[in-house]
Amino acid sequence: MRFLLSFIIICSLTFNHQYGLLILKNGEGKSKNLVVKIADNEDERIKGLSGKKFLFPGFGMLFIFDKEYKAGIWMKDMNFPINVYWFKKDLSLDFVLKDIRPDTYPNVFYPQGNVLYVLETKTYDVLDKTLDLDLTYINKYDKNVKTLW
Repeated sequence: MRFLLSFIIICSLTFNHQYGLLILKNGEGKSKNLVVKIADNEDERIKGLSGKKFLFPGFGMLFIFDKEYKAGIWMKDMNFPINVYWFKKDLSLDFVLKDIRPDTYPNVFYPQGNVLYVLETKTYDVLDKTLDLDLTYINKYDKNVKTLW
């Protein structure tokens, strides 16, 4: 694990990418840790995971928006299916779609309400079947959080 963390820090500094650690907990107190690439500007949010050949288990992408709205996700230029988790401003889960396949493009998928965060993971990184998740730890660069870690 130490090697993996060092690798992420080196890549982050070398390629100027922002990464964060997410700790997702369900209602039963079980948790799942994910390393995420932060998409916090318009260009990164539009591109998302498009064009990536693969995604390692335990990794994902976290989209952080400037304001709450019905953030749509599409599968343009995707090479693998994903799960998408939409979170509200209070970090509670709004909606989940699992196993969205690349051949669904040009369809756009939306949450039920307005959201501030969207998490994309590979389909085998199923976080919980009850959809009772809370996002409890996000990247230190998030403009929406008042305290930094």
